[in-house]
Amino acid sequence: MAREEILEKLEIFLFKHTSFDEECHIIYLLVEIRKLLERENNSNFPLVKFYCDWTVHTKRDRNFGIIKEIVDKIDSCFSVESHYPSRDDEIFDFLKMTELRKEFKQLFRNYQLPTNIFEEDSNWSCFVDTLTSVLSDQPILNPKEGIKSISLVSFGEGHSAINIEFNDGRTDSMAGGER
Repeated sequence: MAREEILEKLEIFLFKHTSFDEECHIIYLLVEIRKLLERENNSNFPLVKFYCDWTVHTKRDRNFGIIKEIVDKIDSCFSVESHYPSRDDEIFDFLKMTELRKEFKQLFRNYQLPTNIFEEDSNWSCFVDTLTSVLSDQPILNPKEGIKSISLVSFGEGHSAINIEFNDGRTDSMAGGER
């Protein structure tokens, strides 16, 4: 499938779907974006590619790339002494998918696709809720020394959490809430 065909399919799909409240819509969108990035050999959107890959795999256990920096930030929020994070900002940025939103917005601008999903907070919130639901029970395994797994947990309608299992003596933890 050529670049133009993928872009045409995406334009039609985005015209028909202004809100992403069904898992099948998220999966379709991310699969088509992944095809586009691979066809173009475009490595300018590593976080988008990571989420595209994560969406279609039951677990992520290699090729952490861009997510390593995010995992390091999340890891720094937890200490051996506490069951709770010392800071919530990194965790909530991850749960709100703040960096992903920025990268998606730039990708869509580059390919001249409609950006309304990323411009309006209500659209983005719906997108994040649905994507979190897709990614629930699809852990990131052994992303760095000391962390056995990281999983997203969806509670629906703007509520989610991150579940972290440690293998370095720290107590496993769940953090999150309303985004």
